[in-house]
Amino acid sequence: MLVFAIVAIAASAQVPYKSVKASEADTNKNAETDYIYIPAVGGFAKVMDLSIQTLCTDAYGGTSDGTITIEKSVDGTSWKSMNTTVDTDLICTNDTFTIVGAGVARFRLKTYDYMYRLKVVGTSADTTLLTTKYIAK
Repeated sequence: MLVFAIVAIAASAQVPYKSVKASEADTNKNAETDYIYIPAVGGFAKVMDLSIQTLCTDAYGGTSDGTITIEKSVDGTSWKSMNTTVDTDLICTNDTFTIVGAGVARFRLKTYDYMYRLKVVGTSADTTLLTTKYIAK
């Protein structure tokens, strides 16, 4: 299981991304849980639009299935699952993406100074290659 470190949180907290950023590709295998981390954007009292997109493809000729949800944190330690009913900063229509074969998960948020991560949960006997890109403006 690959876990990505949160990089340059302090530096990115005050400056919006000026171009599309990408996380390293990850592979979710079997029934494991993986996390893809998105550093904090915006800054205090500054609202930013954050778009996150993950391309899910079958890896190694196998099948690809599972779910992707989004979580947020203020401190990078305590994480809270987001849902469209409660979290007004989550402005996309779905808070859960179901992986069935190849597909693209998209999340759009109005954010202040949170850190985000995608929680990817696979099912048994599947292998999914995940390629994530994000931009704030």
